[in-house]
Amino acid sequence: MERRVPGGQREIAGAVLTVSTMGGFSVTHQSNYVGYLHASVGDQFNVYRRKVNAVDDWLGKYRLEEGVKVILRSCGLAVEEAGHDAA
Repeated sequence: MERRVPGGQREIAGAVLTVSTMGGFSVTHQSNYVGYLHASVGDQFNVYRRKVNAVDDWLGKYRLEEGVKVILRSCGLAVEEAGHDAA
């Protein structure tokens, strides 16, 4: 069964999500491609950290917003919470 992701570009926790060609989202932070999410079952997404010249890291299954935050944290980036940067 195919599940579609909402179209258009959106921002979560300081990252920009763009619909990917594979039916998920590409995640960028300050124009750097840091990871991606692919739809799974229900409201869950398979979450990956992008690595250059290596196999990407699978980080688990999460809801969309939490998955984006997991990607950012795995890259050592601060996560914006309610308009503030996390320490």
